[in-house]
Amino acid sequence: FLAMDLVPYMQGHLNLITPALKDCEEFYDLAKGHGIPSEICSYERLRLGMTLADVLPPPDLIAVTNLYCTGNHMMLDHMGGLCNIPVFSYDCPYSFSEEGVRYHLAQIKDLIKSIEEYTKHKMDYDKLEEIVEHSKQGLQYWHQISQLKGAKPGPATMMEYFKDIDCCISPVLSFDETLKDK
Repeated sequence: FLAMDLVPYMQGHLNLITPALKDCEEFYDLAKGHGIPSEICSYERLRLGMTLADVLPPPDLIAVTNLYCTGNHMMLDHMGGLCNIPVFSYDCPYSFSEEGVRYHLAQIKDLIKSIEEYTKHKMDYDKLEEIVEHSKQGLQYWHQISQLKGAKPGPATMMEYFKDIDCCISPVLSFDETLKDK
């Protein structure tokens, strides 16, 4: 997405930390009121509830793969219809083989083509190569940090790790004020 001058918006990742920072029952209640049963994954119910509450800005499009889980795919398809935004889906093989890699590559190429047609933004493959190198370096740093986390005592608390992402969670924490205004 960055190599197409599009801003990736990973709202689903907030579902991992939001319950640690605030009570999320209002989001689950909104999803339930929308017909989502409590047996559905709490991660997906929280994502839908937060979307229904207008706590997070809606994306311009959704790109989803079956790689994570079926519930994720189904909920994002549902949210695309609910928010009236296009959903671009690509299939990812579950096994690693030459045929699977070729298939996955074809799926990614189709995804890029579809998003280029929809957004009118073209993939910059030189920029993509630079981004991939930065990502590799970031993963190396993450691995080094993960190794440090095994030290006793640990180098930081979980709240210290979360403080760096405050800009991402501020909209979630201000939900109570948003609800009062509606």
